[in-house]
Amino acid sequence: MKRRHESRVAAFLSSVAVELTDKQATDLSRQVEDESVDFAVVVALRKELAALKHYFPELVPISSTSDSTRTYLRGTIPTRRGGSYRVVATLLHSMGNLDAAHATSDLIHKWKPRFVLVNGIAVWNL
Repeated sequence: MKRRHESRVAAFLSSVAVELTDKQATDLSRQVEDESVDFAVVVALRKELAALKHYFPELVPISSTSDSTRTYLRGTIPTRRGGSYRVVATLLHSMGNLDAAHATSDLIHKWKPRFVLVNGIAVWNL
């Protein structure tokens, strides 16, 4: 009786087992990791950050850690269909490509976002 039960359970488990692709496994791990987000937003100006907070009041400042000089806002933004997105945002320390690159790199390293949005003014000198 025990062997029949174990065989039935093993057969059932193997029939419902699903193999995950690397992308699916990464997405699943992001859902359970506390330090990962769906969207990361980098803004260049305080008024851009204020606008972001106006439209997404769920974003609240989080205390910075000793390993970072950056200030982050984090929140869970609900969707119309009942889901939600985890979002983090940061403001550049100063204007310029170098600070934007460092802020984006720090943000990706710390939060492992699925998508990164870099907002600001682009100037192209010909």
